[in-house]
Amino acid sequence: MTTADQNKVDTTFDNENNGDETVGAIGVVGDGSASQTLDGNAGAAGVAGTGRPMTEEEMVAEAIRRGEETAEAEIAADAQRAAQERDRLQNELDSVSDKIEAAKQQAAEANDRFLRLQADWDNYRRRTAQERLDERQRATEKLVVGLLPVIDDLERAIEHADNLTDPAAQQFVEG
Repeated sequence: MTTADQNKVDTTFDNENNGDETVGAIGVVGDGSASQTLDGNAGAAGVAGTGRPMTEEEMVAEAIRRGEETAEAEIAADAQRAAQERDRLQNELDSVSDKIEAAKQQAAEANDRFLRLQADWDNYRRRTAQERLDERQRATEKLVVGLLPVIDDLERAIEHADNLTDPAAQQFVEG
């Protein structure tokens, strides 16, 4: 590589996210003189307030300073965006967590209602089975109580028929 090629430096610093000013090309041309293209406060007029042109080191330092400012601004903007995204995601997570808790509570209530209905059904089945048995027992008891006078009357009639001497009555009893 020749000395002329080594002296050519062309670096571009870009400030996309800041938007206020852009640092353009700074370079050293083959004859060793510095040239610059700056859009901003220091401009091509030289060092601010001195009226003399900027040296190569001053241009590099200014470019580095502006690059660092740009990087810091980008980092701050990225940090702010990340914080906003984190807050948004945290809010979304909280919302979803609340919905999950509500769904769990609703499921627990539904399960409780189901268990209560199941217990009520079992109690109803047992109660109706017992009521049927009780009703049969009452019906049987009623029948027996109703038949007792008839049975007593038949027993008395049979006793009385054994004491009869009339042949027609005997034939009626024997049947």
